[in-house]
Amino acid sequence: MIPKIINERLRLTRVIVLFGVLFLSSCKNKMDQSSKNILTVNEVIETSLNTIGDKATREKVKNLVSKANCVSPNGNYTTEIQTATNGYSYFKQVFSYKPESFEAVIENKTSGYSIGDSLKPLSKESLSVIRGHEFQNIVLEVNQRFHDFELIENEEKDGINN
Repeated sequence: MIPKIINERLRLTRVIVLFGVLFLSSCKNKMDQSSKNILTVNEVIETSLNTIGDKATREKVKNLVSKANCVSPNGNYTTEIQTATNGYSYFKQVFSYKPESFEAVIENKTSGYSIGDSLKPLSKESLSVIRGHEFQNIVLEVNQRFHDFELIENEEKDGINN
């Protein structure tokens, strides 16, 4: 005959073990379900784009115009940028703290010119800065800007795994 106190402990142990098994199996089930919901990078981009509109609707958009009121340490200025799906961009900044504005045209991703400086060709750095203002244009050319995704690989440098 098992004393009453030992019997109670056995019953309590069984309940705890049963609860633990049920809890862990439900966690595993939830983990399995959540891992099924993990999207690839391409799926995340496609899902994000579809919140803006379906592909057919997005393809109807040929250019975007953005205007912004900006502030710098020198004072206020406005920025206007017009971007098109063919790579053309018009960029203009008008400053409150100096009389001359800055205007440029980007003909494609690799060439453009400044309007105010006798059509002077823009440097790669200037092209990059101006195109950096075209973040809203990502919707029109997401596949051109984001592609060829790879999984992260560890590299060793100076004996340290990065």
